[in-house]
This record gives sequence, C-alpha cells and structure tokens, in this order.
Amino acid sequence: MKSKKLYYAVYHPVFEPIGYLKNVIPDWYKKIEKFTNNKLSLSPRTMTVKTCAPFLDGFLTGYYIPTPVDILVEQTPLGPKFSWNFFDNDSYTSTFIVEREESMFPGLPIPTGYHSNHFSWLTKQVLKVEDGYSILITHPLNRDDLPFRTMSGVVDANYAVNGGKLPFFLQIGFEGIIPAGTPIAQIIPIKTEKWELVDMPSLLKEAKIAQNKSVKYIMGWYKKTFWQRKEYN
Repeated sequence: MKSKKLYYAVYHPVFEPIGYLKNVIPDWYKKIEKFTNNKLSLSPRTMTVKTCAPFLDGFLTGYYIPTPVDILVEQTPLGPKFSWNFFDNDSYTSTFIVEREESMFPGLPIPTGYHSNHFSWLTKQVLKVEDGYSILITHPLNRDDLPFRTMSGVVDANYAVNGGKLPFFLQIGFEGIIPAGTPIAQIIPIKTEKWELVDMPSLLKEAKIAQNKSVKYIMGWYKKTFWQRKEYN
C-alpha cells in the first residue's frame, strides 16, 4: 500500500525537526517489566501495562512537534518565567513561548496541579497533509510525566499551515530545563470521512463471543488476532 505523506519544513536549520513518536518512548515505560517480579501468574495477576498493546500504540502512533531549543523555566513572585539562549534577527523566529490573555479562554477548566496562566508554544514548522486527511494535534498520549499539558485541536492541513500558537498549561512548581527535542504535541493524521453513529444491540452478543475467545488464552489474544502494525516512516 502506498504511504500517505505528512510534509513539513522547519523555520531555522538549527531547530529540532518534526520527529517520529516511536523514537521518544519514555524511559519510565521502557523500565517496566512485563510481569511483576518477572513471574507470570494469574493469581495474583502479575501482567503489567507492558503487555497492553493499545497502551503501547499510544507511544507509536504518529509524529511529534518538539521544543526547537532548550527552554529554561523559573518560578518567580510574578509567576513562571521562560527563557532561552537562541537569538535571531527575526524576532518571531526567536520567540518560542508567549502568554495569552485569560479573556481569550473564558470558562476553560484548568487541569489540576497546573498554573492558571494561559501560555502558548510558538511552533516553528510548516505542516501539510495530503488531500482527504486532517491532523489531530494533542498532548503526547500517556505522557503525564511532562511538566506541561498541551491543549488539543484538529487541523484541516491540506495547505501549507504556518507555525502557530499551541496553548498549554505549566505544572505548578516546575523549574528546570525543558530540553530541545522534547515532544510538546503528538500529530496523528486522520482520514476526513463522513461518519454515522449507529445503535447496534447485536454487538453485545458479538462482544461476549470475543470475550470468551480471548480468555481461552493466558495472554496475547488481541495482538495475535486483531492488532495491526502502524507504520509512520
């Protein structure tokens, strides 16, 4: 099958490029063993999240937008402060984070544990996807270890979409460097199609049969039977 393409260009040659999400699987996930105490048991059940294919797919699906340079975060009496070393004569190219007026987001719930300030990443790339597709841009899936929370949106990027303002919240109390290349958002291409919601009670019977088939095996039924490898090259 012919690959679909996500096109991109980066504002400056030293900035981190769009990356493959599969290349930034977090260390905490890699360190998890498949079985508690390295022993398979059904009572007590010792299979960990490492055996869950859908959870892993969250780390493998799509691409990511990175921080283009190192970002230093400091907490001050006036609130969080962001700074960086990079400077270019083009001020827009040299600005990576801005704070937006709260009046732009009236009533938007603030995630628990995050500053109420409304910040935005100034993304530094142009994106374009093939006709018939859109892109879901969201906080990297299963990455609550990151010290920020990026908001989500769907973009019909069938033209050269210039870098824009991607809203995010900062974790309360966080200080330190957010390294260049840190994934700030996940990009998932989605097909733009007409959908219809259908109530189908017969699915209950189908689901019961599938459940009975799955428990016939100790583990791996879903991956062996239905799981499909996702390819983002």
